Amino acid sequence: MTPLLWRGVGVRLLKNLEIKSKCKDFKKIKLAIKRINAKYNGILNQTDTYFPVKKGRLKMRVINNKHYELIYYHRANRKNERYSNYEIVNFKNGKEVLSLLSRSLNILCTIKKKRELYIYENVRIHLDTVQKLGKFIELEIVCRTKRDENEVHRKMNFLKREFRITGNNLVSVSYSDLLLK
Repeated sequence: MTPLLWRGVGVRLLKNLEIKSKCKDFKKIKLAIKRINAKYNGILNQTDTYFPVKKGRLKMRVINNKHYELIYYHRANRKNERYSNYEIVNFKNGKEVLSLLSRSLNILCTIKKKRELYIYENVRIHLDTVQKLGKFIELEIVCRTKRDENEVHRKMNFLKREFRITGNNLVSVSYSDLLLK
């Protein structure tokens, strides 16, 4: 999908298939990452501030204290893989936008996490250490084309086997829902 321009702000409309699982130890996951030859893409220190909306979820993400993204998404709460449709707006004046949203809307919660990012084909592999919640692995398979949509379930099943992700550890909700419980 092509980014749209709205008053000089890039808007990306995206879709992915994703899954999230609790993870006691990243050592075995990192061995599987090496085995499938996924590429390390860095550490992202993220702060997600969630705001109330009627449908879906809205959050302002701050990455490494310098990059600001407003993210709105719809996703079913279920343990198995699920599609997420989302929009991302990047801001050059993100501090001001975050301040405005924080003053004008109620803040539901704030999630702070350290994310190790790996890329495997069109898959984002996140090894997340989330304050107050623990460690998680999250797989997001980006769907840019109809062919991607046809391949995502096969690829997700392959990755679940490689990372030994089972139903016992799957998480059906967002980090914000886990924190608010």
